[in-house]
Amino acid sequence: YDYRIHGTHFTEERRSKMRKFSKMAIALFALVSFIGVCLAEEYSSAEEVKKGGEKKEEKVKKEEKKAVEMKKVVVTATRTEKEDLDVPAYTTVLTHEELVNTGGRNLVEALKVAGGVTYHAYGPMGISHGGMNSEINLRGTRKGTLVMINGIPITTPTHGSYDLDQIPLEMVERVEIIKGSASTLYGSDAFAGVINIITKKPKSMKKEVSYEGGDRYYYDAKIAFQYKNLGIVGSYKHLGDIGKMSRNYRSTYDYDFRGSDMYNAYLTYQIFDNLSLNYSYSFQEAEFNKVYWDPTTPSSHFKQEDEKHFVNPVSYTHLTLPTN
Repeated sequence: YDYRIHGTHFTEERRSKMRKFSKMAIALFALVSFIGVCLAEEYSSAEEVKKGGEKKEEKVKKEEKKAVEMKKVVVTATRTEKEDLDVPAYTTVLTHEELVNTGGRNLVEALKVAGGVTYHAYGPMGISHGGMNSEINLRGTRKGTLVMINGIPITTPTHGSYDLDQIPLEMVERVEIIKGSASTLYGSDAFAGVINIITKKPKSMKKEVSYEGGDRYYYDAKIAFQYKNLGIVGSYKHLGDIGKMSRNYRSTYDYDFRGSDMYNAYLTYQIFDNLSLNYSYSFQEAEFNKVYWDPTTPSSHFKQEDEKHFVNPVSYTHLTLPTN
């Protein structure tokens, strides 16, 4: 058979070849189209998974951010649990991380970063010197600052002295400071302000061992341990001779610091979820020499020992910040 299409001459054999070629082209086009559709669907699924993962991750970040940005709760300003913006008194809250980041070796040195807080010490590192005990002043007012641990005053009623250098940072959860008169809540000892030291619960303590040293034969070793409902903190600090610590031009003599040793221990046991029993112990030994400028006058040697025990039950109903 002969066929003429648009002037082109086709035989049956050539027509059969063109049919096969057309079928192959159609099959190839269908295969390419199918592969393209599959790839498009896979890419679309991958994009959806990626977008879904990004949305999920963004949602998690928002939830984490929301959890972290919870409002602070203070208890010192009103003796009840209140958000810091709802209390009438100006309250500063220093967390454990903020206290540690100051680089202070004890609570005294860490509190110096708070505005309006001044600490007067007659010995190195906040150590008291005989009857000249160290003291904290708020906004320049002397003997008007009430210092408490977990809401219990530790200030002596006679002359308002306290030795915060014997409180290690490892036992402190946070410190709340009221600057201004709080006498209506805490009595006449708080007409300048209140410093409330809130200690850690056992489950918020970390297991750690630390050691540091420096000149003047200074070294400080600490250990913190937590097991179930029990938390323990222990520390030992030594400081060697310093020499002329102070000078009295009127009476013409110098005070030489001859070294000190300090031992601290803190134990806390959580009895119930909102109740724990705390015990803290400190012992400090320091030596001083009173050296007169007149070589014919003999020097005087002083050795002081200070031992403290503090036991108190703590209810966390009104002492706990919101946790993540």
